[in-house]
Order: sequence, then C-alpha cells, then structure tokens
Amino acid sequence: FLLPFWLLHSTFGEVNIRIYSVWSPTRALCSRRSPRLNCQGNRPSELRTGDCLELFIDTRNDKRPRLFEPGDHQFWFLPLIDEGRVYAGQWKRGNEIPETRYDLPIEGATRKTEGGYIVEFLLPASFLQGFKPQVGAKNRSEH
Repeated sequence: FLLPFWLLHSTFGEVNIRIYSVWSPTRALCSRRSPRLNCQGNRPSELRTGDCLELFIDTRNDKRPRLFEPGDHQFWFLPLIDEGRVYAGQWKRGNEIPETRYDLPIEGATRKTEGGYIVEFLLPASFLQGFKPQVGAKNRSEH
C-alpha cells in the first residue's frame, strides 16, 4: 500500500519519498524509498536528526483531542547505512509507556541505491498496545 503524498508531512520542504505500509496480525511492514542520500548527521538516539521517519499509530482509533495515553504510539526510524540496519525508538509523550525506548529489537535493513537509499523494517505487534487488526474493521475508542 503506497501512502499518498497528502498524508506525509516533512519539516524539511517538499516530500520527495515513497512510503509503503502493510500489516499482518503479528507485525506491520514499512518500506521507504528516498531519491537522495542524506544520512550524514544521523544520531540514532535523538529524534528528528538526519533522515528520520516518524510513525504515529493510534490503535484505538480515538479521534478526541488528548495527551498521549495507552494505544497512542510515536516511533522513529533512522537508516544506518554503514551498518545495513534500521534504528528504531519509541518516544514517551504522556502515560502511554513508562519511558522512551531506544534501539528497539526490530527486523530491518537499509541499503544504498543510486543517489539514495531504501529502508525496510518490520515492527512487531508486541510494540503496539491494543493492535488487533482485522480486514475491513475499525477499532473504536473505549471512551
């Protein structure tokens, strides 16, 4: 599933990447293709450094204004091209998790392409509170 450009947001100008995402009952897969190589300055344990993909997930489909709470997730992923892997972290914003989590054990790979790179990773369902996907179903908030 190719995410549409209107859904993507960049703090560094026009979006010029392609992001694909799919899910299964046990994990979510994300693939990012960037036409440029801009990974210098990546500091994995710091959010929003270098080329970073932030992923927000609301497993409760709760649309009301609120602070982060269980079911809300903010992850960040950085390509570590020299290591051929993807660094993943989960940021603590409210009471959704006890503390920020660094260098999550995920399956992932990154590689250089002509002028850019490709990142692919699997995010285990165990990192997503309340993740119970079903084809065609929408979760409802308990509130």
